[in-house]
Amino acid sequence: MGLEIERKFLVKKELLPKQLPEGDELEQGYLSVEPTVRVRLVTGHDGTRHAEL
Repeated sequence: MGLEIERKFLVKKELLPKQLPEGDELEQGYLSVEPTVRVRLVTGHDGTRHAEL
């Protein structure tokens, strides 16, 4: 089974471009324990939603 590594980074806001595109909202859940099945619900900046397995 693969290993998932989650990394988080601190970003200096003053180094970001002034005009960034609007992002999407992401929700993640789990359906089972073995094997692990992940479902992600993505809400676009325009309000549309879709799920990813």
